[in-house]
Amino acid sequence: MISQKIANLKEAYDVVIVGAGIGGLTCGAFLAKAGLKTLIVEKHSIPGGYVTSFKRKDFTFDGGAEGILGCGEDGYLKQWLKELGLDKGIQFTRIDPLEYFVSSQARFPIHADLGEFKKELAKLFPSEKEGIDKYFETVITMAEEIKRGADKPPKNPFEMIKFAMRYPVVTKYYGRKKMSFQDLLDEFLKNFKLKGLLGIYSGWFGMPPSKVISPIAAFVMTDVHVGGNYYPKGGLLAFSNHLAEGFKKAGGILLLKTAVSKILVEDGRAVGVELENKTKIKARYVVSNADAKQTFLKLVGEENLDKKFVEYIKELKQSISGILVFLGIDMDLRKYPSHISYGEDPESVKRLDRIRLESYDGEITEIISGLAIRIPSNLEPSYAPPGKSSVILLAQAPYDYRNNWKTGPNGQRTDAYRALKNEVADKLIAMAENVIPNLSKHIIVRDMATPLTFERYTWQYKGGWYGTPLDQQLPSNITPIKGLLLAGSNTFGAGVNRAFQSGMETAKQIIAMEKM
Repeated sequence: MISQKIANLKEAYDVVIVGAGIGGLTCGAFLAKAGLKTLIVEKHSIPGGYVTSFKRKDFTFDGGAEGILGCGEDGYLKQWLKELGLDKGIQFTRIDPLEYFVSSQARFPIHADLGEFKKELAKLFPSEKEGIDKYFETVITMAEEIKRGADKPPKNPFEMIKFAMRYPVVTKYYGRKKMSFQDLLDEFLKNFKLKGLLGIYSGWFGMPPSKVISPIAAFVMTDVHVGGNYYPKGGLLAFSNHLAEGFKKAGGILLLKTAVSKILVEDGRAVGVELENKTKIKARYVVSNADAKQTFLKLVGEENLDKKFVEYIKELKQSISGILVFLGIDMDLRKYPSHISYGEDPESVKRLDRIRLESYDGEITEIISGLAIRIPSNLEPSYAPPGKSSVILLAQAPYDYRNNWKTGPNGQRTDAYRALKNEVADKLIAMAENVIPNLSKHIIVRDMATPLTFERYTWQYKGGWYGTPLDQQLPSNITPIKGLLLAGSNTFGAGVNRAFQSGMETAKQIIAMEKM
């Protein structure tokens, strides 16, 4: 993809968007379609943020997202793409099983079809059948009430919950008691292993079930099984490129490999941006797809903000980040599911929840407990040569582990940093061999990303994977600075679909303001 050169930029735009993550790309696509002169400025050489792919020799790897919800023929994201005129030219495959859970004591497929999933659970935990049925009945009813709570789709899920407080199940579980996902599991189920299996959905938020509010858990879990999790043909970057090309065809300009150093503010209003090379670009609106801390504390500057708002932004916690180990393997792994979760023993679920809590509270004691194995070449054969496979090992991990991964005082990648990366990668590979025997003997390409890598390429504070944790008040996409709006996971929650929705809503608000 070729981006516009700085020398050819127009002097002024209707909208400048900082960052070509999914929120920024979607916002730009809707704005350009509406006829607004729109520029997206992205520091990376490719668009997409976490929804991206890259090559190492003959192998291709995904850099973040593990799938995209709502991409079936009647899915809401497919309908949003249709609204943009971008529903054609991109195909999706449903991921099934959603996950294949492996431990020393059990192997268990989490089927995409909810009915099949319940049958498998009842076989594995026959004494819990009644509780399983009641649990899913409650979860599905709660999710239906939340969707009814929207006065007109689409709505921010948190707004939908507020409107759904008129309905009985949402009121029961979040009206007075404010029950968590863990509370919901505990009410209907007794077996720890069963609750651990169902609690795997909290991984979508990077938080333990005790920190996830019950309506959001119900909404997302139903979304995953009913709406489905999908993988784009051509890989994740193909989806981001599809949005980027749609934006450009509508008249938008995408500027890659260029960083914004400042959002220009005059008399309390955003009037454009300044690039790192000091080029100033004027705009009537600025949209930031960077996270809230980066946007307000670095780009806007505290001097342009109310002290109470600055305190609120500084107090926002960031979600946990993680590590990815990328392996090119000279083995054909098509007999394995594309999505596998491995836990060494039943206690690993408890340990993982504790690590997530420690990360959230800033008290890090350890790093690895449980592992996700992804084989993207099983979904997209072009990712590896015939007879070989692309493998990604994934684990949640904190940014400040071992003094920020033993980097130097200013974040320099030292020899100690590289040694620690190799040490952690070796541990993950050894764990993965419990699922794929002799994996280490077949590695011909190896690379690794740490939380610092994600911070560098996505400009998410501390490399957070899930934006602002959901037990805090998320920043509004309408900011205290006139003409400055936000898009991305910090406003609508984590996930490709939420990022897409945030960009769409922000664009529609700008379009509505233009008509006033």
